[in-house]
Amino acid sequence: MKNTVSKEIKENVPAESLVVCPELAELQVNAETGTCHVAGRSIAELAVSGLFGDNVEVKSVRYSESGASGFDLGDISLSVGLHPITVQATDLAGNTRECTRHIRVLDTQKPEWILEAPLSIFSPEFLENECTMSSLHAINSFESLGWSGKAKDNCGEVQVKKVLSNLAGDVLYDTTGETTGILMLGNGPTESYQIVYIATDASGNEETHTVELKLQDNEAPTDIQNCPPDAYYEVEDGTLTKEHSWELPTVSKDNCIQYHPNEYPVAVEKSGLTSGHEFPLGATIVSYALADPSGNAYTAGCDFTVIVKQKVADPVWMQCPDDIVIDTEQDAEFGILPELTGTATQHEIDYPVTYDLGVTAGMPFHFGSTHLTMRTESGTHLAECTFKVTVNDKQKPKVDGRVYRCLDMDSDDAEPYAVCDGPKPVITKDDQFVDTHQYTVDKIDTISSECCDDVHGAKYTCSEGEETWTSSYCIPA
Repeated sequence: MKNTVSKEIKENVPAESLVVCPELAELQVNAETGTCHVAGRSIAELAVSGLFGDNVEVKSVRYSESGASGFDLGDISLSVGLHPITVQATDLAGNTRECTRHIRVLDTQKPEWILEAPLSIFSPEFLENECTMSSLHAINSFESLGWSGKAKDNCGEVQVKKVLSNLAGDVLYDTTGETTGILMLGNGPTESYQIVYIATDASGNEETHTVELKLQDNEAPTDIQNCPPDAYYEVEDGTLTKEHSWELPTVSKDNCIQYHPNEYPVAVEKSGLTSGHEFPLGATIVSYALADPSGNAYTAGCDFTVIVKQKVADPVWMQCPDDIVIDTEQDAEFGILPELTGTATQHEIDYPVTYDLGVTAGMPFHFGSTHLTMRTESGTHLAECTFKVTVNDKQKPKVDGRVYRCLDMDSDDAEPYAVCDGPKPVITKDDQFVDTHQYTVDKIDTISSECCDDVHGAKYTCSEGEETWTSSYCIPA
């Protein structure tokens, strides 16, 4: 850039030097966006601003540093840092002077994450049978999603620090120090921590990403104690009830019990029965639901039967089937009830027995546990006993949840291999303790449909299935 004056002014200018170097001043400029430098030509005019008056012609602006000199500022770029430049100027009398000025190029741009952070809330899983986890396990669990806090910067060098702390600010882990700590649940069902990723460049610019860690115990108890045994009473003629007392069952084995032994909820009897209850004649099932402080149910539950009978000279001897354990059918939520082997005898004479609501072998039973009662009648004497049917899930994870719809307009959504013709138990799931997978048979429905299709249009036919099955099922065509 050149500053000139007219010939008339030049003739009236005194001969003394007009070139006087000002006090050394530092000029600050920002690096260009996305770079770690600034082009010299973009700041050449700014570099000489305020140094001289209008009677001075700036002949050159040169760059010199570390022994190198003579480069025109307009031909180079200045990287982030402090740079001296030399300005050569001549006044109207022909006097020449060189002045030095410092230009500082600033980096004000934050680092950037190479990949966008996937989550801001994450729930790491405890290892099996564990109720605590190390800080590194929590961090590694989050980073297993494919994000580890790698960052880039316009000036290249960037350091990433990870700090894990609780919500009170206590640091449990810091990659720049030796601090490490253990994460565990507090008094509630969940506990929160946080990981803060801090990317810092050489100029001190920071970018952060915070991940809230929500710890929750998802592992169910594996054992209980004090589950009462079945009870049997005979009462005199005319007596209709019998009192029975027992201890409450409690959780005895769980991944978190050693850390919170006094926080386990009291077992809940599903029908409201309590110790000391007056039980009526017949068989009454007492069923407890147990859970840990996080609400994970002990799936096997605690069930026992109280049988009250009147004394008779010639009682009916009943033998209920042993508790039945079967697996679900492939790709189905039910298993097929096997042959029922209950018997009733009196004076060495066999009596016929019936089961709840006409339940028979070959019927489908849902995944989970269902209590059944077997009954017989001899004259005016009614005898009964109870047993449990448990259907296990042999497919992992849980049974296939696809939904199919029968073509019959009156049919409901049907699960895979649904009943399309014949009897089907209608069950009620324990909605208060859904994790226990316990059911009650309400009635037996008779299904009548010609065939089934799934929601994607795949064809299914109504097949009789195995020889022992009492109903027909929707089978892939």
